[in-house]
Amino acid sequence: MKTLVFAGGSSLLAQGWTYYDDSNFKIILGVHKRKIDNKNFNQIRFNYEDPSKLTSQLKKIKADILINCIGLTSVERCESQKKQAYFTNVKLAENIAIACRSSSVKMVHISTDHLYDGKTAFKNENESKNPINVYAETKSKGEDVVLKFNKDSIIIRTNFFGWGPIFYSVCIFRPIVYCGQNFKIFFIFISVWGIFQSNHLFM
Repeated sequence: MKTLVFAGGSSLLAQGWTYYDDSNFKIILGVHKRKIDNKNFNQIRFNYEDPSKLTSQLKKIKADILINCIGLTSVERCESQKKQAYFTNVKLAENIAIACRSSSVKMVHISTDHLYDGKTAFKNENESKNPINVYAETKSKGEDVVLKFNKDSIIIRTNFFGWGPIFYSVCIFRPIVYCGQNFKIFFIFISVWGIFQSNHLFM
């Protein structure tokens, strides 16, 4: 059985993903500052700031695949905390890419679909990126450093939704469910093209 590591194991995506686990993998949730209430999988505090220490940790647990779910995804926070956005979305992605390459672990990097200016629809991965805010800029640079330091990585450009742990107070499902239960109108997106993936579809 292969060992699958979720970097950013407390993230909304990782939590939704592992909720639908079919036990084809030995799953390890890589956490940092925040541990979670999930007794189904092992949790390990990884040193994402130091590629050499992370390499040793990945070798020790004999990891086969790592899915990088780490990201500062709030557009507003990225604008107000530019250094933190760069550190989280670029520098940590670089460190993980280096560690995965050094430990022969296959890396899957979760990017975003917010890489273009929205002036034309139906972009493909061969077209030049044109990010218009700090979030998009840092996620774009994150892709670049991942491929620079680990050219065999897989990058997934996507958006997703799902029900997350209670500490994710900002979750698109919560207001939808609340409004449905209370017969209230909920306004969501207009004039938006996209493919929104439910968490479990990744499985």
